[in-house]
Amino acid sequence: MPRLLSEASPLSPKTRSLRFAVTVIAIALTSVSCRPNETVTRIPADHARLRGIATIYAYAAADLGRPPRSVDELLPIFEKASITDPDQTLTSTRDGQPFVIVWGVDVAGVYAGSAAPLAYERLGVDGRRLAITCGLRIKEVNESEFAVLSWPYGYQPEE
Repeated sequence: MPRLLSEASPLSPKTRSLRFAVTVIAIALTSVSCRPNETVTRIPADHARLRGIATIYAYAAADLGRPPRSVDELLPIFEKASITDPDQTLTSTRDGQPFVIVWGVDVAGVYAGSAAPLAYERLGVDGRRLAITCGLRIKEVNESEFAVLSWPYGYQPEE
C-alpha cells in the first residue's frame, strides 16, 4: 500500500547530511563561473553570511529537535560543514559587528517561510540594516522599517 505524504518518515541522517553538503557547496559556488566569458552575479558577502547563518540555524534545529538557544548550539554544525572560523560567518563585513540572531525561533514550524527576522545587523551602515527572514528573504531596511518588522512573538529587537 502506498504511503500518504503525512505518513512519510523523517529524513535519515545520511539524507540530511547529503542535503547539507549540497547546500554548503551551492553557497560556495555562488561566486564561481565555469565559463570565463560569462558575466557572474556575485552575492554580496553579508547576504551569503546571512544565508549561511539561516542554513546553520535550521540544521542545528533539526539536530537538536528544537530551535537553538545560543551560538554554542550552532558550533557543531559549523564543524560538520568544515567551517573553521564561525566568527567570520557570524560577523557583518558592513558594520564589523556580530549579526544578532533571534534565538528560539521555530523555523521549521510556526515561523516556516514567514517574514519574521531570524538574524540582522546590529548597527548597519548609513542608517540601513540587513536582515534575513525565516522565509530566507534578505531585506535592507531603514530604522523606521526595522522597528515595524514582523518580529517573532515576544522578541524585542536590539536597538
